[in-house]
Amino acid sequence: MNVKTATMIFFVFLLIAALFFRTHSVKNGNEFRPLTEEEIKKLVEGRKLDVIAVKDIGNQTVVLYRTSGGGGYLILSVSSGRLVESEATWTSSGNVSVSTHRTGTPFIALILNNSGFREVIVKCGNFSKTYNVTEVGLIIPVDLNARLCELSPLQRDGRILVYRLS
Repeated sequence: MNVKTATMIFFVFLLIAALFFRTHSVKNGNEFRPLTEEEIKKLVEGRKLDVIAVKDIGNQTVVLYRTSGGGGYLILSVSSGRLVESEATWTSSGNVSVSTHRTGTPFIALILNNSGFREVIVKCGNFSKTYNVTEVGLIIPVDLNARLCELSPLQRDGRILVYRLS
């Protein structure tokens, strides 16, 4: 057997081994995945959350909810058949509640506490997008590694509020 044939057999063996381990890992459920609609519904009902937005971001589900004094979000995934979660909560007395999640897949969580807004402009580094306000909550995936992010809710009367997230 020459060197070229031996090298080719070695690489084929590596490819088969990699595929075997990848398939074995998936079959055992060792990867993270977002929640299904049924899993979300069961969790929300069990915790009696006032949910205002739900969004899958990568391999996780973000659930944004309102409380009597502010709001919060849950970051949920399933791995090996078990629920993996983290939570952040905050209090707010103003018209806008803003929170950022900077680890994993970063996002901005936004709760508009009154109906006086028509759109929200988000600028983060090279990212810029305008969201029409049809809901009271938004989950916005962004690159929070940017040095400065601005969140600008535009009120129906034309006034703009600017929130700088650094």
